[in-house]
Amino acid sequence: MIPGNNMLAIAFVLSFCILYANADCPDGYMKHQGSCYRFHHSEFTWPEAVSFCHAFNAHLLKLETEAEFIFVKGKAKEAGGDGYWTGGSDAVEENNWVWAETGTALTLTNDWGTGEPDHVSGRDCLGIWGAGDFKLGAYDCRHLLRPICEVDIETPAQGIVG
Repeated sequence: MIPGNNMLAIAFVLSFCILYANADCPDGYMKHQGSCYRFHHSEFTWPEAVSFCHAFNAHLLKLETEAEFIFVKGKAKEAGGDGYWTGGSDAVEENNWVWAETGTALTLTNDWGTGEPDHVSGRDCLGIWGAGDFKLGAYDCRHLLRPICEVDIETPAQGIVG
């Protein structure tokens, strides 16, 4: 085989592998374990980010495992920016952080940025804090951050509530 054809064949195989690896994900999303993620570049308030993800049949990021957070943190660092919205909130009860989509408690309590959560009234929405080494931080929900939209691929889609 001619060396140029080898490179073409390798490029084709790699492209096929990448497409196959993300086959379960919508266009523009990357797959990791049982979910697909998209790191958006536009900034929104938290309520706008929730609606934005819902418009794409997705939800704001819900961090369930340390491995998932390590993956997300690495991708957030690559993408840069001031920070990203997750689907967490303590708006119902101060300092009782839950994933708004499901009402389940936040369990990654060792991943807060320095001084977080700060327990300041009105800072009820959970973000990944760019200046804080992409750890978790409490934000005013009117703050502008980029959304991370997530689509679950191992369980059937659930109806949107609210």
